[in-house]
Amino acid sequence: MRRSLGDGLSALAAQRRAALAGDVEAIHQMRVAARRLRARIELFRGVIHGSRALSCHNDLRWFGRAAGAVRECDVMADLLRDRAARIDSALADATPPLLAALARERGAAHREFALALDSNRYRRMCTRIADPLLRKIAPEARVADLAPGLIAPILRKAIRAGRRVRAGRRVRAGAEPARIHRLRIRLKRLRYALETLGELGGKRLRRALARLAALQELLGRHQDFVAAIGWLRGCGAEHAQRDLPPPALIAAGSLMHDLARRREKIAARIVRRWRRMAREETLEAALGEIADAARAAAAEAGAAAVAGSEPAAAVTAGPAPTRNEMAVLPERAATELNAEPASKRAAPIHKSQTTPTDDSA
Repeated sequence: MRRSLGDGLSALAAQRRAALAGDVEAIHQMRVAARRLRARIELFRGVIHGSRALSCHNDLRWFGRAAGAVRECDVMADLLRDRAARIDSALADATPPLLAALARERGAAHREFALALDSNRYRRMCTRIADPLLRKIAPEARVADLAPGLIAPILRKAIRAGRRVRAGRRVRAGAEPARIHRLRIRLKRLRYALETLGELGGKRLRRALARLAALQELLGRHQDFVAAIGWLRGCGAEHAQRDLPPPALIAAGSLMHDLARRREKIAARIVRRWRRMAREETLEAALGEIADAARAAAAEAGAAAVAGSEPAAAVTAGPAPTRNEMAVLPERAATELNAEPASKRAAPIHKSQTTPTDDSA
């Protein structure tokens, strides 16, 4: 766990200088590193002390939003240039004021990001992540023993989000972007968690990660279109502040129409991809493979104990799943693909073991 968090901090440090200079890719990589660190904090929240997990979670969210504001402007500028080439040429010629306004917003966002990167809060965040203040844990304890129990709740949340997206297309199309965004966040956290535990898996886990990466590419593209549509809509309400002439506003309307049609097509592809993953039980197979690894690790520890070695100790923050519990985890997750669970009531969790739920990108 410490190595995983240390790798995340190294990824942040490696991009710092270039990000301060405004490099597009460096800022993107810092944002990704912050997201991965948040996912790892959530994955290990039963092992990290509650107050430390909460402060790291909040600080990473704060920093991720600062980087995200710059990254969103970069992505939007590329998207608007690309889509402008697909509309009427006269309207396309009126788009430079839109791009200029976006460039000004990008400059302001980068100044705020640079302040965050050079702040005491950022330095304290890195110090706290480097020393995560673990609960009492025996040196013999292994992640493999706890992995199925760590992954299962993250998988269940992803499955529920996917089911709501499928229902949303049948019931309320207006709520679709928000539902798809929720699925994007859930699958991203699941993917990062599975990557963190990648050493425990094999072919099925690699297959699940490949499918998740492909689906996330679509989900990210969808969110880019949603963000661009929202920004263009704001141009009409704030045209005076953004210094936009009437032809630029007309071009903004044309771009919105083009983006909306394209967004709908991407949304349909997302639902088809998710249905395929659900039908093939790709994610459940990966969880089953991790559970097999946990059982093998438990058997190995038991054999060592019989041979006279000390038995592997468990983390005192909570018991590891039993062999029977690990065996039913994939089936339990599979049941949730097509039907609501009989009861949505979760087992009580001590307040200090939780971190706040956040669905920001």
